[in-house]
Amino acid sequence: MRIRLSSIFILLIPCGVGFLWLSDHFNDRPIEWVNYSHSSFDKLMDEGQPVLLFFNADWDLTGKVVERAGIDVPSVRKFMRKHEVTAMRADCTDTSANNEASVKLKSVNQMTVPIVVIYHPGSKVDEIKLPDLVQERELMEALQTSLDVKPEFPLAYWFAIALLVSAVLWVLNSRKEFTREIDRVK
Repeated sequence: MRIRLSSIFILLIPCGVGFLWLSDHFNDRPIEWVNYSHSSFDKLMDEGQPVLLFFNADWDLTGKVVERAGIDVPSVRKFMRKHEVTAMRADCTDTSANNEASVKLKSVNQMTVPIVVIYHPGSKVDEIKLPDLVQERELMEALQTSLDVKPEFPLAYWFAIALLVSAVLWVLNSRKEFTREIDRVK
Protein backbone atom coordinates (compact mmCIF):
# COMPACT_ATOMS: atom_id res chain seq x y z
CA MET A 1 0.00 0.00 0.00
CA ARG A 2 1.38 3.35 -1.07
CA ILE A 3 0.95 6.45 1.04
CA ARG A 4 0.41 9.51 -1.07
CA LEU A 5 1.86 12.89 -0.23
CA SER A 6 -1.62 14.39 -0.45
CA SER A 7 -2.85 11.91 2.18
CA ILE A 8 -0.15 13.07 4.56
CA PHE A 9 -1.16 16.70 4.01
CA ILE A 10 -4.80 15.84 4.62
CA LEU A 11 -3.85 14.15 7.89
CA LEU A 12 -1.80 17.18 8.93
CA ILE A 13 -4.79 19.52 8.58
CA PRO A 14 -6.48 18.45 11.86
CA CYS A 15 -3.10 18.58 13.61
CA GLY A 16 -2.57 22.14 12.39
CA VAL A 17 -6.06 23.21 13.42
CA GLY A 18 -5.48 21.71 16.86
CA PHE A 19 -2.14 23.49 17.18
CA LEU A 20 -3.68 26.84 16.21
CA TRP A 21 -6.51 26.33 18.68
CA LEU A 22 -4.10 25.48 21.50
CA SER A 23 -1.82 28.43 20.76
CA ASP A 24 -4.81 30.79 20.74
CA HIS A 25 -6.11 29.19 23.93
CA PHE A 26 -2.83 29.80 25.80
CA ASN A 27 -2.62 33.39 24.54
CA ASP A 28 -6.19 34.05 25.60
CA ARG A 29 -5.35 34.50 29.28
CA PRO A 30 -5.93 38.05 30.51
CA ILE A 31 -3.04 40.45 30.94
CA GLU A 32 -1.29 40.14 34.29
CA TRP A 33 -1.25 43.71 35.54
CA VAL A 34 1.35 45.03 37.99
CA ASN A 35 0.33 47.96 40.20
CA TYR A 36 2.36 51.09 39.57
CA SER A 37 4.90 52.34 42.08
CA HIS A 38 7.90 54.60 41.51
CA SER A 39 10.30 51.95 42.76
CA SER A 40 8.98 49.10 40.59
CA PHE A 41 8.79 51.36 37.53
CA ASP A 42 12.34 52.65 38.06
CA LYS A 43 13.60 49.10 38.54
CA LEU A 44 12.07 48.01 35.22
CA MET A 45 13.56 51.05 33.47
CA ASP A 46 17.02 50.30 34.95
CA GLU A 47 16.72 46.72 33.64
CA GLY A 48 15.81 48.01 30.16
CA GLN A 49 12.42 46.30 30.35
CA PRO A 50 9.62 47.65 28.10
CA VAL A 51 6.57 48.84 30.05
CA LEU A 52 3.01 49.61 29.03
CA LEU A 53 1.73 52.05 31.66
CA PHE A 54 -2.05 52.43 31.75
CA PHE A 55 -3.39 55.34 33.79
CA ASN A 56 -6.99 54.88 34.87
CA ALA A 57 -9.35 55.35 37.82
CA ASP A 58 -12.18 53.38 39.43
CA TRP A 59 -14.78 55.92 38.28
CA ASP A 60 -13.40 56.07 34.71
CA LEU A 61 -15.83 54.21 32.42
CA THR A 62 -13.87 55.17 29.30
CA GLY A 63 -10.79 53.53 30.80
CA LYS A 64 -12.68 50.30 31.39
CA VAL A 65 -13.82 50.28 27.74
CA VAL A 66 -10.30 51.06 26.49
CA GLU A 67 -8.87 48.23 28.60
CA ARG A 68 -11.37 45.68 27.32
CA ALA A 69 -11.52 46.75 23.67
CA GLY A 70 -8.06 48.15 22.98
CA ILE A 71 -5.57 46.73 25.45
CA ASP A 72 -6.66 43.37 26.84
CA VAL A 73 -7.28 41.78 23.41
CA PRO A 74 -5.68 38.60 21.99
CA SER A 75 -3.21 40.22 19.57
CA VAL A 76 -1.90 42.67 22.17
CA ARG A 77 -1.68 39.97 24.87
CA LYS A 78 0.25 37.69 22.52
CA PHE A 79 2.64 40.47 21.49
CA MET A 80 3.25 41.57 25.08
CA ARG A 81 3.96 38.02 26.24
CA LYS A 82 6.26 37.30 23.31
CA HIS A 83 8.28 40.50 23.81
CA GLU A 84 8.11 40.48 27.64
CA VAL A 85 6.38 43.84 27.96
CA THR A 86 5.33 44.53 31.55
CA ALA A 87 1.77 45.83 31.92
CA MET A 88 1.48 48.36 34.74
CA ARG A 89 -1.75 49.91 35.95
CA ALA A 90 -1.49 53.34 37.56
CA ASP A 91 -4.64 53.95 39.60
CA CYS A 92 -5.37 57.67 39.69
CA THR A 93 -8.60 57.37 41.69
CA ASP A 94 -6.89 59.19 44.56
CA THR A 95 -5.83 62.55 43.11
CA SER A 96 -3.95 63.71 46.19
CA ALA A 97 -0.42 65.03 45.83
CA ASN A 98 1.08 61.99 47.58
CA ASN A 99 -0.44 59.42 45.20
CA GLU A 100 2.46 58.06 43.11
CA ALA A 101 0.22 57.40 40.09
CA SER A 102 -1.12 60.97 40.04
CA VAL A 103 2.41 62.36 40.31
CA LYS A 104 3.52 60.19 37.37
CA LEU A 105 0.46 61.29 35.38
CA LYS A 106 1.48 64.93 35.85
CA SER A 107 5.06 64.09 34.85
CA VAL A 108 3.81 62.99 31.40
CA ASN A 109 2.00 66.35 31.05
CA GLN A 110 -1.42 64.77 31.36
CA MET A 111 -4.25 65.69 33.71
CA THR A 112 -6.97 63.27 32.64
CA VAL A 113 -7.40 59.53 32.41
CA PRO A 114 -7.36 57.14 30.66
CA ILE A 115 -4.03 57.34 28.92
CA VAL A 116 -1.55 54.70 27.80
CA VAL A 117 2.17 55.40 27.76
CA ILE A 118 4.72 52.92 26.44
CA TYR A 119 8.27 53.09 27.76
CA HIS A 120 11.28 51.26 26.40
CA PRO A 121 14.64 52.56 27.58
CA GLY A 122 17.31 52.45 24.94
CA SER A 123 14.93 52.45 21.98
CA LYS A 124 14.64 55.19 19.37
CA VAL A 125 11.63 56.61 21.21
CA ASP A 126 11.81 56.56 25.02
CA GLU A 127 8.09 57.14 25.54
CA ILE A 128 5.02 56.95 23.33
CA LYS A 129 1.78 58.54 24.56
CA LEU A 130 -1.41 57.21 23.06
CA PRO A 131 -4.80 58.94 22.91
CA ASP A 132 -7.40 58.31 25.58
CA LEU A 133 -9.54 56.18 23.25
CA VAL A 134 -6.70 53.96 22.04
CA GLN A 135 -7.68 51.17 19.70
CA GLU A 136 -6.02 47.81 19.20
CA ARG A 137 -4.39 48.77 15.89
CA GLU A 138 -2.91 51.99 17.31
CA LEU A 139 -1.57 50.18 20.36
CA MET A 140 0.00 47.42 18.25
CA GLU A 141 1.70 49.99 15.99
CA ALA A 142 3.03 51.86 19.03
CA LEU A 143 4.34 48.67 20.66
CA GLN A 144 6.02 47.62 17.41
CA THR A 145 7.57 51.09 17.01
CA SER A 146 8.79 51.19 20.60
CA LEU A 147 10.33 47.72 20.41
CA ASP A 148 11.50 48.19 16.79
CA VAL A 149 9.65 45.04 15.71
CA LYS A 150 8.35 44.44 12.20
CA PRO A 151 4.71 43.32 11.87
CA GLU A 152 4.43 39.55 11.89
CA PHE A 153 2.89 37.27 9.32
CA PRO A 154 0.39 35.35 11.50
CA LEU A 155 0.70 31.59 11.81
CA ALA A 156 -2.86 31.21 10.57
CA TYR A 157 -1.81 32.64 7.20
CA TRP A 158 1.05 30.13 6.91
CA PHE A 159 -1.39 27.37 7.73
CA ALA A 160 -3.84 28.62 5.07
CA ILE A 161 -1.02 28.72 2.50
CA ALA A 162 0.01 25.15 3.40
CA LEU A 163 -3.60 24.04 3.08
CA LEU A 164 -3.88 25.67 -0.35
CA VAL A 165 -0.63 24.06 -1.53
CA SER A 166 -1.77 20.65 -0.30
CA ALA A 167 -5.09 21.06 -2.14
CA VAL A 168 -3.28 21.96 -5.37
CA LEU A 169 -0.94 18.97 -4.97
CA TRP A 170 -3.90 16.70 -4.35
CA VAL A 171 -5.66 17.96 -7.49
CA LEU A 172 -2.52 17.53 -9.59
CA ASN A 173 -1.93 14.05 -8.20
CA SER A 174 -5.56 13.07 -8.83
CA ARG A 175 -5.32 14.37 -12.39
CA LYS A 176 -2.20 12.27 -13.07
CA GLU A 177 -3.89 9.17 -11.70
CA PHE A 178 -7.01 9.89 -13.76
CA THR A 179 -4.90 10.27 -16.91
CA ARG A 180 -3.07 7.00 -16.16
CA GLU A 181 -6.38 5.21 -15.61
CA ILE A 182 -7.75 6.48 -18.94
CA ASP A 183 -4.55 5.39 -20.74
CA ARG A 184 -4.82 1.95 -19.10
CA VAL A 185 -8.44 1.56 -20.21
CA LYS A 186 -7.61 2.45 -23.82
